[in-house]
Amino acid sequence: MSRLDDTLQSWPKGKYVLAGLSYRPAVNGNDEISVDQRLRWLRNTEDYNATAYQQLAKAYHLVGEEKAAEAISIASLRDLRKRGDLRRRSRGWNRFLDWTVGYGYRLHRAFLALLVLGLLGALLYYLGEHAHLIFATQGKGNGPVPANGACPEGYPCFNPVAYSFQLLIPGLDLHEATYWWPDSSKGLRGPLLVLYTWLMIILGWVLATAVVAGITQLFRRR
Repeated sequence: MSRLDDTLQSWPKGKYVLAGLSYRPAVNGNDEISVDQRLRWLRNTEDYNATAYQQLAKAYHLVGEEKAAEAISIASLRDLRKRGDLRRRSRGWNRFLDWTVGYGYRLHRAFLALLVLGLLGALLYYLGEHAHLIFATQGKGNGPVPANGACPEGYPCFNPVAYSFQLLIPGLDLHEATYWWPDSSKGLRGPLLVLYTWLMIILGWVLATAVVAGITQLFRRR
């Protein structure tokens, strides 16, 4: 084991190899070298080296710098996408997890997106209800029953908030989506609301997949 002079001036110029090198930088709150500077050092290696990133993240973790350790782990996975030996499908999946949940380190992104989409949908369905665009999925009596009228027998009353979030969250049953649906025969607004409804369902599944995959990756790493 040898001790290296860990300063900016000591880093080699150009490309270099870290394979086989075991190191533990003496990082602390007063470290003169920032996390971004150390990451630039790792990104300038001749080949992608996951172990180098892992050792750097562990060094910051040991001194309680969790945010820095997370940033390094995220940078490692981004560098893997750019320089690692990944197939096109794996690169696409890597990018998807990066954008949606930050590889599991930014799960709040998906939950925030669900909240914003759910509230936006609630507003649109509220307006659709009062514009006579939402009807019971099975007509009663002489014709379809609008959501803004009296609740038909055997049907729950239409609730735009519950309806919106049930569409977004797979597996959530609030007794709304199976009973009410936008009427596509109502001019232009009806088909547009139907299209938005299907888009909500698709986005809900996409965000749910990202959350599950992100949590799974976190458990694997820990």
